[in-house]
Amino acid sequence: MAINYTALAATVSRLLDENGRDMVLVRSADAPPDAAKPWNVANLADAGVVVDTVKALEDSAISDTPAGAEPSNVKVFWVAAQGLGEAVTLRHRLRETTETNDLSRPVVRVDVVKPGALPLMYRCEVEQ
Repeated sequence: MAINYTALAATVSRLLDENGRDMVLVRSADAPPDAAKPWNVANLADAGVVVDTVKALEDSAISDTPAGAEPSNVKVFWVAAQGLGEAVTLRHRLRETTETNDLSRPVVRVDVVKPGALPLMYRCEVEQ
């Protein structure tokens, strides 16, 4: 029996859309935002190209710290691959805007869930 990876990718995307929270995938800029002041690179990490608005599901089993354990410096989010304009890499950030603040987290590790020729989703570890 052949596996329909297109249908599987659509299911993954639907489940993450229903259960995830809104985030923006941003690719880091290659150059300082102000070419007239290239020494001012403080904003370079947050400057970038918005790739897409995504629904990201936090993996709380990994992100939550068990009692008595050292706190982790990463959070894990799952992002559907279907519909993204490009693959998620270490040059990306996940940005979340809430009522109280704007969090921009660099992706420090990416694993692709790709059981066939079609990527289904990305497991993104981001700095807390």
